[in-house]
Amino acid sequence: MISILVPVYNWNIRDLAEELNRQISELETEIEVIFYDDFSSNKSLVECNQSIINQFGFTYYISDENKGIAGALNFLFTLAKYDWLIYLDADVFPVKEDFLKTYLQLTKNKKEVFCGGLLYQDKEPSEGILRWKYGRKYEVQATEEANENPYLNFKTCNFLIHKSVLQKNKFKSDKKLYGGIDTLFGLSLKNIDVNVLFIENRVYHLGLESNKCFLNKTNLAIESMIRLYENQDNITENTRLVEFYLKLKKYKLVYLFRILFKKIRPFMYRNLISNNPSINIFQIYKLDLLLSKMNHK
Repeated sequence: MISILVPVYNWNIRDLAEELNRQISELETEIEVIFYDDFSSNKSLVECNQSIINQFGFTYYISDENKGIAGALNFLFTLAKYDWLIYLDADVFPVKEDFLKTYLQLTKNKKEVFCGGLLYQDKEPSEGILRWKYGRKYEVQATEEANENPYLNFKTCNFLIHKSVLQKNKFKSDKKLYGGIDTLFGLSLKNIDVNVLFIENRVYHLGLESNKCFLNKTNLAIESMIRLYENQDNITENTRLVEFYLKLKKYKLVYLFRILFKKIRPFMYRNLISNNPSINIFQIYKLDLLLSKMNHK
């Protein structure tokens, strides 16, 4: 018996719902599927999703407020009636036809959390090229590589967990934070000695926002990272960006880099909103954001 929990925000869930229904029909076990709409702004899409869910007998819960991703994940936990939980993002699609069966075979060890990993489709998208390039280079990892540092590599978009783990270790819910939920939760599992194991059970990540939208989200994520750093949260000790910043600070190079980045900032932005953005420039752009917003005392 297992509960599949899916937070939704402004996304059409038809393809995912249909595939889950197909795979469930081939299994001889009780499975519930709960979609949680986190107060989507597109109300016509909400109605469309409700009609889709009604076809399959799944649950579609609509929130009367936006709880944010951590709040949504925690609330989904309270709705689940079974002990084993599969969390999926709404904008993913299982790569394997036996995706659910693979997870079901692992429901034995309560002290392990299993991450299935993700992929990006090979075909270059017409929109969202920056998000696609970044995801393929930095988010897609070989299973062996991911298991070298599973807590830091943890992804909430596709994982299996026992309810008892979440009962004592909730997702850190702070609506002022954007991003960092994956790493925060992964490191919290390390702190309570819960093993995280990456397996080959991937999903395609399909939700590719425009370059400008992705840059805006990156800006919010950097602000969240700074807030965590200022609160002395241990997530920052494990991020390459902050590690590099601390090296610059140690050798008193922060001011020099800020001046340099300020001069090339317009060039970087033009490149990143173009049809051929550079991932290397994007990494420099993130460092520029961090240096420009950080309190360097």
